[in-house]
Amino acid sequence: MNKLFLSLLLSFFCCLACKSQAHHDFIPSGTITASVDGVPTSFNIAAIAGLSKHGHGYVVRGLKSTLANADIIAIGVTSPHQTIGEGSYEWGNSSYTAAIQLVQRGKVINYSSTKATITITSIQNGSIQGTFTGVLKGSNELNINITNGKFNVKIQSK
Repeated sequence: MNKLFLSLLLSFFCCLACKSQAHHDFIPSGTITASVDGVPTSFNIAAIAGLSKHGHGYVVRGLKSTLANADIIAIGVTSPHQTIGEGSYEWGNSSYTAAIQLVQRGKVINYSSTKATITITSIQNGSIQGTFTGVLKGSNELNINITNGKFNVKIQSK
């Protein structure tokens, strides 16, 4: 199930990357902030949420800057069968997938969660809010810690 979710995240990254290089006039649609290994970081460029492929969950994503090699973060909770709503979700559960992915495009390193907690605190008026933390392992085999994560973004309609 985690491989399916990571494939979905990579698809979102590809779409987001194409859009980010084609359009440089980003309309603020929300905020995503977190400490990445203790460094406060914002991913507010093109910050938005989308429904998962099956409509049973959400993927929140954003860019660190408008540069072509900007870091991208994606935070998601999805399930093929159950509706995802307000609540707390842990990585490794068998009935849903909760994951964080960070792509450092300038360094060409992909980080995927080995531990994650994502809490959706509100879904209303076309927006989703919540918090997240996690430990992510990179394609370089190093771990990074994501702490104090917060998101407040609009949900993109299909």
